[in-house]
Amino acid sequence: MDIYDLYRDSVSIEKPSGETLGPIKALVQKRKIHLQAKHPLEPGDILVREMPFGNPERYVVDDPGFKQGIDDDFPPHFQADVTRESKASGRGDNIGGISTQISAPAQITYNVYGGHARFNQNSTDNSVNVTVEAGESLFEDLKSELRSNVSDQQRLDELLSLVSDMQASQHDSKSLSEKLGQFISKSADMMTIIAPFVPALTGLAAGAG
Repeated sequence: MDIYDLYRDSVSIEKPSGETLGPIKALVQKRKIHLQAKHPLEPGDILVREMPFGNPERYVVDDPGFKQGIDDDFPPHFQADVTRESKASGRGDNIGGISTQISAPAQITYNVYGGHARFNQNSTDNSVNVTVEAGESLFEDLKSELRSNVSDQQRLDELLSLVSDMQASQHDSKSLSEKLGQFISKSADMMTIIAPFVPALTGLAAGAG
């Protein structure tokens, strides 16, 4: 199993030139979309997720967040910082002569996981660079989630032990990626629980010294 197996969504890339690439497997989260590195991705591109009802969701790419692959289980991918197009474009309604147009914020601060995680947030008026050190809370939050959802004590102890192994190896990229692969393999039937944590763990493994 590789990280792409966690991607349950599908998106297309719309280029400013009008070219459309995809569809591509992806994992859509709030303000971030993880997707396969099958095509170039640049700031200003639009990621489009088709919906089973209503209009498609459209996201403007602020920073592609390319991550180099570690091994076959963790191939190259993007962890793109995005903004919903309606907000990014500043479009709004006009009610009673009063504009509800949404303006781009002057500054945005993100809290992210990942060893020396770094990204640029670019807009017309500003550019924000943020570097955040991964905390122990990533592993503790994962343990807490497992305790809340795994009723079999033997299974829970096994998974908690694997998380502790990853926690102890968080500064060794090779060791962490190996233990992360083991953890994903052992918890493959619990994707709805662990999926939100895997991108952060992958980013941590890629940035570990």
